[in-house]
Amino acid sequence: MDEDKFAEQAQQDEPLSGFLLGIADTVRGGPTPKRMGVVGPDILWLAAAYAVWSLTKIGIDFLRGKSALALTEAKVNTMKVVMEKTGLGLKQSKDIVDTALAETTKRSADDPILQALLRLIPGKTEAAKETKDAPKEIE
Repeated sequence: MDEDKFAEQAQQDEPLSGFLLGIADTVRGGPTPKRMGVVGPDILWLAAAYAVWSLTKIGIDFLRGKSALALTEAKVNTMKVVMEKTGLGLKQSKDIVDTALAETTKRSADDPILQALLRLIPGKTEAAKETKDAPKEIE
């Protein structure tokens, strides 16, 4: 293909024409493309967004920590009750509580065994009623 025919076909194709003109400008030392950067007010928005995200993350982590602490306290109290009622040691009580928790979390909220277990726990009769409104699977 000769030079004139190539130039004519390249000018007819707009994306190719723009690409080739950009190369020609660069070779001639023409205008350089603008660089994207974060300056001025943009950096303030970025810093503010990061601060909000960071504070939100700290709040969520705090709530997770409170939830984990409450769960651990309940587990320790249950272990104490098991130790008092059965006379078993700490390790055996822990194993019993861990196994019981693992098995009960696999059951659905309307499981008759889970409902009977909740009725046996003093002060948990309301919890037994509430689980009927809970989702079908407890995870």
